[in-house]
Amino acid sequence: MAVLADQEAGWDELRRCIDLLLCAPQASGAHCANIYTERAVRFLATFSAVRQAGREVEGDTLVEDVLSYLLSLAQAADKGVRQRVCQVLAAALAQQAELSPEVAEELEAALLARLRDKVPAVRAEAAKALSVFADPGMGGDFADCAVCEGLLALLQAEKNKDVRKAVLAALPVARGSVPLAEFVERTRDISDEVRRMVFLVARDKLPLAALAKEQAVVLVRRGLADRTPAVAKAASSLLAAWFAALKADVALEPSATRERGRMRDGMCEGGDAAMLPADVEEEGGVPAGPSPPRAPAPDLVAPELEPLLVLLGALGPEQHEAEAEAALRALIASGALDPRELAHAGGPQGGLRRGLDAALLGPAEALLWRVLAEWLQARRGIIGVLFPEAGAARGRAAAAASGAAAAVEAADAGDALAALEALLPESVEGLMGLVRAHAASPGSCFAARQLLALAGTCADLADASGRRAASELLQVLLGFGLSAAPEGRAWAHAVLALARQVHTRRADMVGALADALACCLPQDGSAAAGSEELWQHRLGLAAMLLEQLPPPRARQAQSMVGTLPGDIANLHTTLLAPALEHHSAAVRAGAVRCIGLACLLGEPGARHQTLAVPAARHTRARWLAECGLPALRTGLLLDGNPEVSAAAVAALCDLALLWGPRALDQLSAHPLEPSAASAAGHDAAADPDGAAAAAAAAALPATAAPALAAAALPAARRALAAAPKPARSAAPRLLRYVLQLLQEGGPPQGTAAGESDPAGPTPEGLDPGPCEALAEAALAEALACPPGPAARPYAAALVQLAAGLPLVGRGCQGKVKRLRELAARAAAKLGSGPAGREAAALAARLQALDATPAQGLDADALAALVAAVEAHAAQGVLPFGDAGAAEPGTASRRGGAASRAARQECDTSASSNEDESESEEEVAGSSASEAAPPARATPPLRSSRQRTGARGAVAASAQKTRAARPVRGSRAAGAENVPST
Repeated sequence: MAVLADQEAGWDELRRCIDLLLCAPQASGAHCANIYTERAVRFLATFSAVRQAGREVEGDTLVEDVLSYLLSLAQAADKGVRQRVCQVLAAALAQQAELSPEVAEELEAALLARLRDKVPAVRAEAAKALSVFADPGMGGDFADCAVCEGLLALLQAEKNKDVRKAVLAALPVARGSVPLAEFVERTRDISDEVRRMVFLVARDKLPLAALAKEQAVVLVRRGLADRTPAVAKAASSLLAAWFAALKADVALEPSATRERGRMRDGMCEGGDAAMLPADVEEEGGVPAGPSPPRAPAPDLVAPELEPLLVLLGALGPEQHEAEAEAALRALIASGALDPRELAHAGGPQGGLRRGLDAALLGPAEALLWRVLAEWLQARRGIIGVLFPEAGAARGRAAAAASGAAAAVEAADAGDALAALEALLPESVEGLMGLVRAHAASPGSCFAARQLLALAGTCADLADASGRRAASELLQVLLGFGLSAAPEGRAWAHAVLALARQVHTRRADMVGALADALACCLPQDGSAAAGSEELWQHRLGLAAMLLEQLPPPRARQAQSMVGTLPGDIANLHTTLLAPALEHHSAAVRAGAVRCIGLACLLGEPGARHQTLAVPAARHTRARWLAECGLPALRTGLLLDGNPEVSAAAVAALCDLALLWGPRALDQLSAHPLEPSAASAAGHDAAADPDGAAAAAAAAALPATAAPALAAAALPAARRALAAAPKPARSAAPRLLRYVLQLLQEGGPPQGTAAGESDPAGPTPEGLDPGPCEALAEAALAEALACPPGPAARPYAAALVQLAAGLPLVGRGCQGKVKRLRELAARAAAKLGSGPAGREAAALAARLQALDATPAQGLDADALAALVAAVEAHAAQGVLPFGDAGAAEPGTASRRGGAASRAARQECDTSASSNEDESESEEEVAGSSASEAAPPARATPPLRSSRQRTGARGAVAASAQKTRAARPVRGSRAAGAENVPST
């Protein structure tokens, strides 16, 4: 060559060409590269790699001179020159077999320095050039490699996505290497282009054998589930490359690959516990006897399935079932697998058609047959309910097609049907027998669950023999170890899938589950006992039963709950409460989960719903407050086991979404405690006496209902007197809590559990007399409250107390008529607000209890009632004073001196009318002062005649003052602000 013949002239010419190449303009964008410049760079790299025969030494010298010249320009001031130098070095070094140590060290140091260049394009080209200098070291893990250290540091701190892509392409990834972990972690990069680059590099550089199981699982999980279609497609191409490589290995070494696949698949050694124990000694199980020994059968795995089973075995189907299934479906979607061909690969004696005395399926093979069967079943287009994303769409497409398209769809469905028939056993009995054989064998619980899911999806139970075989298998599965440790809830869901096929009606399925659970519980109603496996079996059945029960307000709820056995009604006492004290954390976690499911039954708005499963004689709110929430909070805060805490957190979050956090706090803690009051928006610290009175009332047990009813109103008055302002007192909250205590409990003695009463339930053992007396006193005190905003909350609480008390009405009808009259007067006084409507509803309820609703109180009884109310008001025990004297908009705010004079004249005339009964009021006032603490005087409740006289005096005074209206703003002498009545 001319360059080698005349080195000096040739070198000068080559250097001039290199200078022109380095000074070529850069592309304006990432996708606008200059094609001529790129060709020149590739030519220079190829030219430097050529060695003329017989003159290799001169060629090496020329290459080193070119590289040294480029190295001298690596720190040029122009960023374009630096980028082009690194680009030419990367292209030239990729084709060099070897370099002298001195030149290699200089190039490595210069390129490492360019990794810190301020221009991203220079850093990217330097990273590409450094890939040839990676040194694995003695250990082969690149732990002491300076190039890997620099690339990893750049990858972790780099913000430019193009630089990160270049670093990923340059990183040396091998099994057990240090950069491999960071390489896999880049599957979570923020840029979809970087994530895609990870899978493309792995497809070209990383065989499946170079990855650990967890790393391969991470690549499959994150790649196939990526939100960007391009990344998911790259992950599918990675799986296809792995599968193609495994097929090539099987073609080269079939025997070695088959043995390796069987070892990975777990065919030789089973590590799982038996799903169905050989001999059940505990109660609730039927002895099945030991399983017969199985003779070693020949290998029934077709050679076409070997690479696929090796791939699934490398992913660990037992530990990572979702990832292995996603990999299978991705291979089918990409066209790398044809389920029709694989369905026929098993042969007449292989796959699912093997005999019951043949070798059992391994985990990977069982998963493979399930996925293939489900895909073929969906391809037929007849199970849109089970596979709405595939089956229904396929069915609609076949129905809407016409002509040639319809023929194609029909042929495709026919091929899928033929392949499915070739894959499944000849009869449903054979499939159920295969499931039963795997479920009874140690180490085959995963395969049994896959076959069980396949049976629940693809089995045709139209004929009586197949349905009978499925029903018998379901009874066996419900009677043995349902929730074994390796499978847990996944096995329960598979059993439920088969149960839905056998029992098409929910009531039948609930009845079957209830019967199976009743057989496992003690028949005498005592607490359950047994081994840990039996406890888990019972709790698994209980969880399945609670999940299938409809809400109490559903149409079929009452009939379904009424058919449950008696042992199920006391489930909390016989099973859940003892399970919370078990030494095993798995048992406690199962109990907490069952309690959470029981708490979710029903709706929060139902007041008198009875939860038949946890407690038949408790209201829903009381069971939640006394049993459900304490158990969940104990499991969360005091148990200490992560499994139990996780179950408690899940249950509490579900309840919070259904009921609301504040409702849960009111149920689980006393609503009148300072913390609860603060949460409700009240300042409990400003009312210590009221909070203390509320706490004292809350300490009374529910059995002391008569004493509680007698002490309610005095405690409320003390709370009113102790508060700095009546509106901030704890009296309304105290009355509401007293009502809550009196409402809780079962039906009264001598009343059937299902008997309903229009007046509401009466606490057990509580005489209706105290409740009726408390209701009458509360209504009388509500009528005695003065008008105004200060007394309105207390009056409303009194009416709510009277309306919520259990009033039976079986006693004297005179009490009912008195309460009815008081409720009607309270409704008229309180108006159309919530308290007025509550009083009107109480009056209507009392009218329903009245035997003679058309007849009211006679004149004497009505006069006695009015006198009693007036006497109650005359005691002056309510400390409102003039706080409720005048409401906004009355004459006191717009009448000036005339209104004040009218009110003064009104009070004078009213006081003259009251002089006749002064002696009686003095006696009543003296007795009231002895029985109650001092309080501000409240105007008494006048009779109708006195109120009429007062209104007449006000009208006459107003007529007098209108004749001589004073000047606006003037103040009448001696006029005072007297509270109006």
